[in-house]
Amino acid sequence: MDTFVRKTISVVAMTLMLALSAMFAAPSHASGPSVTTPSKAATSVRAEASPTCYGDYCSGMDPVASGCAEGAKTLDSHVQGLGGGIVELRYSPKCGTNWARWTAYPTGWCMNCGIVGLRAVQDTGYTQSIDLTNKPIKDGESVWSPMIYSPVKKVKAEIINICGDAGMVAAAFDCAMNGLESTRSL
Repeated sequence: MDTFVRKTISVVAMTLMLALSAMFAAPSHASGPSVTTPSKAATSVRAEASPTCYGDYCSGMDPVASGCAEGAKTLDSHVQGLGGGIVELRYSPKCGTNWARWTAYPTGWCMNCGIVGLRAVQDTGYTQSIDLTNKPIKDGESVWSPMIYSPVKKVKAEIINICGDAGMVAAAFDCAMNGLESTRSL
């Protein structure tokens, strides 16, 4: 092959590679995806908020307001006997704390599936709770107990059902269980 032809092919190939790399590296102003440069990425990353407490200093505090709920895990859950919602035992690795969270399901056929209390209970009996007697909880809404610090002892999440209110079947079911339902102690 002639030297002239080889040089021409090399120049064309390099020009094509430069054009393609410029096209993919240049920021797009169209509706397609944009390219993020390292300096742009550094300024667009939201700084993760530090919690306002750790350990026993968090006991009795609100997990959301303190920043402990961010990145928390559900350790166990229990669907209320008549299907009114789900109670979860939550854990924050950042704060080393547990709490109970209740999420109400859409009402559906279960008209009396509300709860009057929510609590995190340590196996020693130590409890952090919230009274929900006069707080209507909307479908899909979540409420949570204050946090409990329990690095060694087991904790469970409990709901206190409305007992003996509307329907005979619901009242009998809830009252037979002392109005309590819970997750496992973990």
